[in-house]
Amino acid sequence: MTTSSSSLWKDLIAGGIAGTAGVVIGHPFDTIKVRLQQQQQQIQPPKIKTKIAPTISTPSLSSSLSSSSILRGKYVAPQHAIPPSNNLYRGLYRGIGAPLVTAALINASVFCVYGSASRMWDNHHSNSNDKNSSVSSTTTTTATTTTTTI
Repeated sequence: MTTSSSSLWKDLIAGGIAGTAGVVIGHPFDTIKVRLQQQQQQIQPPKIKTKIAPTISTPSLSSSLSSSSILRGKYVAPQHAIPPSNNLYRGLYRGIGAPLVTAALINASVFCVYGSASRMWDNHHSNSNDKNSSVSSTTTTTATTTTTTI
């Protein structure tokens, strides 16, 4: 196994681990956020406008909400956002399969292309000792455009 193929595998593995870690850490927070947003939508009354009957003026929910009532859970009940304790991990990590695979593959490809472009730049410009922002921007642009087209 050559050094370049070894580096390629290291980049692929590192990218896969980074993508997996990001999803494993972020998915529970995403789940809670979505559930809280769904609760807020269920609380707000639907806005119905008809041309036949005049609209009746009622105080809107947003005008009656204060920051203290939201923090106390008066309008948005956080107990429904987090599943019961006997089902906590399964509830928070439900639906993680597709994002996990996708993030691992995307990050692996970004790491791989960025590492390859960086090594190619270093091999081509081995005489110059200055590492500046053009190297980083060139390799980042290469990695971004390559993975975007995939």
